[in-house]
Amino acid sequence: MADYALVLVNAGQPPTHMTVHHLKLCRNMGIPVIILLTKSDQTPEHVFQSTKQEISRILKSHPDLGQQRPFVVKTQKDVDTIQHKLTNSAELVPIISVSCVTGEGMNILQQLLANLPQRRRQATKQRSKPFEYLVEEIFQVHGVGTVISGVVTRGEWKKGEALYIGPLKDGTIFQVVPKSTQVAQTFVDRVWAGHSVCFAIPISRGLRTLFGKGMVAKKAPFQLSEEFVADIYLTRGNTVTITKNRFTPMLHILHNKQAGKVVDILVRDPVHGGAISKTIIRPGDRASVTFRLFNEKSFFVRPGMRVILRQGHILGYGVVVLSKLV
Repeated sequence: MADYALVLVNAGQPPTHMTVHHLKLCRNMGIPVIILLTKSDQTPEHVFQSTKQEISRILKSHPDLGQQRPFVVKTQKDVDTIQHKLTNSAELVPIISVSCVTGEGMNILQQLLANLPQRRRQATKQRSKPFEYLVEEIFQVHGVGTVISGVVTRGEWKKGEALYIGPLKDGTIFQVVPKSTQVAQTFVDRVWAGHSVCFAIPISRGLRTLFGKGMVAKKAPFQLSEEFVADIYLTRGNTVTITKNRFTPMLHILHNKQAGKVVDILVRDPVHGGAISKTIIRPGDRASVTFRLFNEKSFFVRPGMRVILRQGHILGYGVVVLSKLV
C-alpha cells in the first residue's frame, strides 16, 4: 500500500475518465491524493483556470469521492498548513501547478514531499512477524548470476539464513542461501520490513527457467492456495454485474496478478443475521466472495492481503480473510 498518490493532470485539457477513475481508487483504498497540474508553462490562462475549476467540481460533487475539498498550494505557508492534514480520511486535496520546462512549482512540490509524515510503520509494526519477501523482478546479471528484487513486507532476515522461494512454474518451492544482499546499492547483512531488497541467489540454469511472477520468499516452508475468500466492495459507477460461476476477473493481490473465477458469494442478512448465499452482486454491494484461480494454479496468499478486482477498469477492492490451502 502506498503512503501517498500523485495524480498528474494535463493543465491544457479537461480531466479524463481515467483521472476520475484513479481518484476513486485512491479514495476507496484510503490513500491521500496530491494533484499535479502539469505543462502549466504552455497552457493559456483561460484554459488553465477551466481545468482547475473542473477538477474542483469533480472533487466537490462526484458521488464516489465524498465531497473532498481542493486546496491550491502556492507558498511555503500553504505547505505548512496542509502537510499534517493528509490522512486516510482526509477531505483536503492539494493542487500544485508544475512545469518541468521552467521549473515552476517544483520547489513547492519537493518541500511538500519532504515534509509529509510517514503513514506506514512497517519497521515497528511488522518486524516481529514471520519473514515475508515479495519477489517483484528477476534479473540475470553478468558476473553475479540470478538476482531477485522485491520488498520485505514482514519480519527480519540475517546473512546466512536460508530462504524458501516459490511457487515456481511447476508449483514447487526450493531452498537457497543468498550469496549477497543489497539495499539501495549497498551491501548489507540484515534486512527487515519496509526494505526494498535485492538478493543474489546461486541456482542452476534449469531452475532459473522455472521462475515466474508472483513468487514469495520465507524462512520456513509454506503452503500454497488455489482458493481464497475475500471481503469485497464493488465500486459504484460500474455497469458490471458479478455472477457466481460465470465471472472471471483479473485479481491483483499485492505483487501478484492472476485470473480468478467467482465460485461462491455470501452476503450478510440485515434482518436475521448470518450470511445468505447469492448468485449475483452489483456495484455498491459488499459480500464475502470465494475465488478459485484460473487453470487451477496455486500461489501464496494469506489473510490480510489486499485484493483489487479488475476487468479493464477497477471493479472493486477488498481484503483476504481466508486462504484454502492445497
